[in-house]
Amino acid sequence: MLTIQPITGNNQYAAANYFTKADDYYTKEEVGQWFGKGAEALGLVGAIEQPVFAQLLDGRLPNG
Repeated sequence: MLTIQPITGNNQYAAANYFTKADDYYTKEEVGQWFGKGAEALGLVGAIEQPVFAQLLDGRLPNG
């Protein structure tokens, strides 16, 4: 069953917590991969690394 609800909280930590919870199914799957024109424009390729993802949630681009 699919349940859709907004991420609560008004800061990057709320989103980061949502995407990094250890008990969520997506953390038990294979490592995610960057894809799409947005990722390509930012130079994001290959496996998604948690530190880079956390920087993006904090509003910092990979190139500084």
